[in-house]
Amino acid sequence: LFQEWLATEESKRIQKSFENVFLVPFPKQPVRVTVELYDYHDQKIASMTHAVDPKDILIRKAGDHLVTPYITLQQAADTNRCIHLAYVAEGYQQHEMGVFLEDCKIAMESLFQHEPFKQMQNRFNIIAVMSPSAESGVSEPNKGIWKQTALGAHFDTFYSERYLTTLHLKKLNDVLAGTPYEHIIVLVNGERYGGGGIYNSYTLTDAHGPSFRPV
Repeated sequence: LFQEWLATEESKRIQKSFENVFLVPFPKQPVRVTVELYDYHDQKIASMTHAVDPKDILIRKAGDHLVTPYITLQQAADTNRCIHLAYVAEGYQQHEMGVFLEDCKIAMESLFQHEPFKQMQNRFNIIAVMSPSAESGVSEPNKGIWKQTALGAHFDTFYSERYLTTLHLKKLNDVLAGTPYEHIIVLVNGERYGGGGIYNSYTLTDAHGPSFRPV
């Protein structure tokens, strides 16, 4: 999203920072982690290096007690050689998790109607992560509607009416901590069509539009 924002008119007037999350194995010895940012011409435009000492007392070892409840919707034929996909609930209150699971099943059926997914369905391991929200639905800034949800997703990203995303990647990764996943689809509890796809990261889509369509 940050690189997309750099191409907007707003980026020419103000400065912003965007959250990002990098998943790395916990080191046994002190290491240096370097993050490099490339432009659309594959030219490096920025880099940052962070030292990580596994003995640092300020590193929080969260453990398994923070794992968000999830269920397995489909188990792959070989869970060691498969694609791990996680559906994440956004805008579903605790009592609406049954609706969320039904929406996940509809989304799965839609996905596996198409090739090459259809013939390779048994190569997908799919879970539904039941992250509850304080309020039902999703934020719609252009209507003055702001909801308290698990991931703080909202329409009107970059002032584009249909663009539904979350900028809170730390929250998203906290929700997914301890769960098996490689690819993420955030299902939003709402009737309005919208969504957004983050390359090599996640897809966020409205669950109750005319049809499920990751975009």
